[in-house]
Amino acid sequence: MKTHHKEFLLNAIQRQYPRWPTTFSPCITEGCAEFSRGGSECPKCLEKELAFGTDAATAKKYMELVAELRHLEYHILFDKKQNSDGLDRSRPNR
Repeated sequence: MKTHHKEFLLNAIQRQYPRWPTTFSPCITEGCAEFSRGGSECPKCLEKELAFGTDAATAKKYMELVAELRHLEYHILFDKKQNSDGLDRSRPNR
């Protein structure tokens, strides 16, 4: 798989995890019952395609990291607490 196609896949995967509300429609992959953003391939189909160009473990890890990144962005943008360490992150330190 060529580098530019891998780059396309990485961008397509990131697009499937939007920061803001959006619409989803059926995946365009024949036989797939999942949903995707923008009428394209769903995250599961994109993960399979990325695994073909790398390996299954790397593709799965990338999917997890993109989802985690969007979760962190939500907390940053909306000033939500990350309380795994018990600290209140909703207010700046003084």
